[in-house]
Amino acid sequence: MLAISRSPEFAQGKRITQQADVYCFGIILLEIITGKVPGETLGEDMEEATSDLSEWVRMVVYNDWSTDILDMEILAAKEAHDAMLQLTELALECTDMTPENRPKINQVLRKIEEIEQMKGEND
Repeated sequence: MLAISRSPEFAQGKRITQQADVYCFGIILLEIITGKVPGETLGEDMEEATSDLSEWVRMVVYNDWSTDILDMEILAAKEAHDAMLQLTELALECTDMTPENRPKINQVLRKIEEIEQMKGEND
């Protein structure tokens, strides 16, 4: 695992907690959703470029909540956009820099199940 994908508290040498696991899970979700890997340079403007995947997604989302972050294969499946954007929002909650602000893993699971159920109802 690249150092860039480690939770901030782990990178600072603090002990590993369930909240650090939630952070890493959020990074994995972002990797799947975006098709990008932590550590690669992201962003078109070199002054705003970053290698932090969650930071890049936040920047894109806050500037214009759009499908620009979605992997090309997900983008092609138009019916999945809403679910993927909901998962992105969840992943950003998981990668909050403050561990106390991250959801608990059981809350993450419940939210994923809700997204899946809503997606199934809309199909």
